[in-house]
Amino acid sequence: MKTTIELELPEDFRTVSELFNIQLVHTIDAFIKHVTLYNFITSHDETANSQATQIFKKYHNTILNTDGMKAAHKAKLHVEPVKKVVKLIANGFGANSNSYKKIISDWHASIYPKGTI
Repeated sequence: MKTTIELELPEDFRTVSELFNIQLVHTIDAFIKHVTLYNFITSHDETANSQATQIFKKYHNTILNTDGMKAAHKAKLHVEPVKKVVKLIANGFGANSNSYKKIISDWHASIYPKGTI
């Protein structure tokens, strides 16, 4: 799924991307692809996935500390998929398993039915 958004990128971020000759879109894309629910729940190692998710988690905690907990949009649609992911993790399945990918895909489809994004 492709989504177009506008971002105000800090000068330092743009400079580092340019220094390493990495297009901004690829830098952001690489980060986004490493944030997973699996790592948000487990995050116990130093892999790129875990590190990216930790940055996401720190941001989430900062928002919680400043704005308090807010209900997710369409909150009821999140309960069952999260339970399924936790169960997979408890049974030793990782983010690369087909079961995990299917849960995430179905979850996304329930939140964003075709033609709504």
